[in-house]
Amino acid sequence: MGDYVFISYSHKDSDRIHPLIRRMIDDGIGIWYDNGIDPGTEWDENIAMHLQECTGIIAFLSDNYLASDNCRDELNYARDLGKERLLIYLENVELPAGMAMRLNRLQAIHKYKYKDEDAFYSELMKAPILKDCNTALTASTGKESSRTDTDDAAKVSLTGNISAAAPEDAVKGPVSKRAFLKKSECGSLGSLILITAFAICIFACFLIVFGEYYGSPVIILLTVIAYWRLNCLFEIPAAVIALVLGCLMLPYHLILFALAVFLIACLVRLDLLYKKYLTDVKSSELMTSGDRHAS
Repeated sequence: MGDYVFISYSHKDSDRIHPLIRRMIDDGIGIWYDNGIDPGTEWDENIAMHLQECTGIIAFLSDNYLASDNCRDELNYARDLGKERLLIYLENVELPAGMAMRLNRLQAIHKYKYKDEDAFYSELMKAPILKDCNTALTASTGKESSRTDTDDAAKVSLTGNISAAAPEDAVKGPVSKRAFLKKSECGSLGSLILITAFAICIFACFLIVFGEYYGSPVIILLTVIAYWRLNCLFEIPAAVIALVLGCLMLPYHLILFALAVFLIACLVRLDLLYKKYLTDVKSSELMTSGDRHAS
């Protein structure tokens, strides 16, 4: 039996599931999901094999999931195999009567009821189903893993899917915008954004010290938010404030304006690169996975 948990989800919910998958991998959780199976591979045989070898299955329930025969087949087959099952309700769904009777006795987490992603993730990490799939925990306790290096290589080369020990390049699904900044496509853009935001805040603080309070605290606040959210829309009003003050009464604010414009340009560039990256990921998914869960 493999030391990974099977992730069952509808491809229509990929945007909600992939970031969570990436986070679980980063935390040392061994997983397998059906994104990226070789088009020449038999879908049913591949899915069945990984369900047979997994320690358990996590099913992400949504209206899309319930509408997919393939998703429900995965959950039913896991039941037939006697696999441990954990249900994650992405939204408030109404289960068919028969399905509700079978699933109501299973452990479930209602994700949509949690106030934020971190609160939900903390609860998820307590689930018993993940105990034997935490490779970080396995390493720290000295417990040997039943998965060999050869098994890992075969799993990645055959399916393109991921486990905790899979190479970084084998990971499928989009990463967050902040994580994207670390990719080679961005070059030094991340450093430029950080340095420029820092320079704006430092210079604005310098102006405050010398009595030019007008606008500087607001500019600092907007810049911090823009950097935190990586969103240029928050920096645009900061640039406007700096320009107006610089032209009317405080010439030093023109320096802030120039820095703010440069930061906006960097953030716009990041947006363009990230949108292209998401498009490429989506295209890759369509090419490698087809539309198995489209129904």
